[in-house]
Parts: sequence; structure tokens; C-alpha cells
Amino acid sequence: VVAGRPEHTDALPESVAGTWHVQLSGAKDWHVRPAATTGRDVSPSIVRCARGDVLLIDTRAWRHCTTLPVDREPSISLARDFSLGGAAAPSGSYGNVDATLAARAAEPGDVLLTEDDLPDCALPRSSDNANCRVDEVAGRLCLVATRRIAAGEAFVAEESEEEESSGDDGELDSEE
Repeated sequence: VVAGRPEHTDALPESVAGTWHVQLSGAKDWHVRPAATTGRDVSPSIVRCARGDVLLIDTRAWRHCTTLPVDREPSISLARDFSLGGAAAPSGSYGNVDATLAARAAEPGDVLLTEDDLPDCALPRSSDNANCRVDEVAGRLCLVATRRIAAGEAFVAEESEEEESSGDDGELDSEE
């Protein structure tokens, strides 16, 4: 088995309804679970796409990763984001962006994730558009809301003073 990217959700514009995926040859296993779950409290379901299968999925609403089973045929697939209701998908590069989304609305001061729940990815950082910060609560590192966050909104952490002055890459590793 060959593993793809680690489990993630995609940061897609509101106008994008989902992604269609067609398997042209070989097979690909999609490991999916609702994005509203935190930590590892729900085991993923596995969907096998074989030659000719089409999968429609909202990659914003489903945490996902893929694996390629050992097969005589190479695994070749094609994917494209789509919109419904006549709304055209905006042009630009926005698919397959790691993002951690709010499972429900949060108010300033709410603990969003604890250090045990942080996903294995980097959180984007911003000096002017952040909605959360890393803080210590009851002796544990936590991600805390700094303003109201809507359900489905991506978490963006505050930059530290060191990052602002050093020109760091603007991402927060969950291992920090």
C-alpha cells in the first residue's frame, strides 16, 4: 500500500459544492470521516475507487486521505472541483490546501482544540486576519478563539512577534 497525503480537509471557496474524482485505471482507497469530528473519535470509512468509478465528495466537509493498493495497473485518476446552481467556480489555485475548519461556531475565549487534538498539519498564520491563538489553559497548550468563528471557517493563528520580525513562513506546526 502506498500512502498519499496525511488526513486533511480542503480550503475551498463557498461557491464550490465539491470535487468529482474519476478513476481511470488501477484503484485508490479514500479514507473519509466527517470534518466535524475532533481528534480521532470516529474511525474513517474506506471507499475503494476502481477503474471507471466516479466519486463525488465535499472535501471541505470530509476529512480524507488516500492510499493506493498494490495492483498490476498503475493508479491514474482525475479530479476537478465543481459548483451547482449555475454558480461558476472561481479560477485560481485553491484545492488541496491544508486547513483545519471549525466544527461549530465559537466565541472569543472558547478552546477550539487541545494539544492532543491538534491535527498533523501546519495552521496558517496571519498578523491581520487571525481568528485564534495558541495559549496555555490549565497547564495545556490549546488553540483559543480570539474572535467569533463561524462553523466551517478555517482556523488562522496569530503570528508571534518573533515571526513578524523574522519573516517566518506564516505556518504553525502542530508540534510546537
